[in-house]
Amino acid sequence: MTCTITTPSLVFPHYDSTQNSAVTTTGTVTVSCDTNGRVDYTISMSSGNAGAYNSFNPRHLSLNGAGVAPALSYNLYYNNYPPAGTIWGDVSSPRE
Repeated sequence: MTCTITTPSLVFPHYDSTQNSAVTTTGTVTVSCDTNGRVDYTISMSSGNAGAYNSFNPRHLSLNGAGVAPALSYNLYYNNYPPAGTIWGDVSSPRE
């Protein structure tokens, strides 16, 4: 059995720091397997390499990924977006 994971680029929309409002966008992770039966799989994500800013809640986007302030706080969610969504961290849960 072979499975393929497709992850198109996630594009972050323009954010105006003078406005106090959240900005959302969506992306898709697709898993395709060459079988007719059930396939259990797990997809997880690390907190990255952001120095002192390594965190899932919230994640931080900083200049050149250097972990230098100021950093923009953001998060990635699976199964919808806030407030109903679940933060996508390194705690994996099976999907089918």
